[in-house]
Amino acid sequence: MRLNTYSWGHGDGSPIVCVHGVAGHAEIFRKLAEDTLADRPVLAMDLRGHGRSGWLPPWNLETHVA
Repeated sequence: MRLNTYSWGHGDGSPIVCVHGVAGHAEIFRKLAEDTLADRPVLAMDLRGHGRSGWLPPWNLETHVA
């Protein structure tokens, strides 16, 4: 199952990867990325069972990493 991902910003620097908490989703990082980090590439993903990613369990660490 693929995870829904977002990317914002520009620049040649190393990307900043944002991971949301248990009750969150990746779009919570949009304002931060667009307003504060616009000169850096910013990546975020909806973890399994969150946002626009698939909702099939299991939602454990091993499944997220795989």
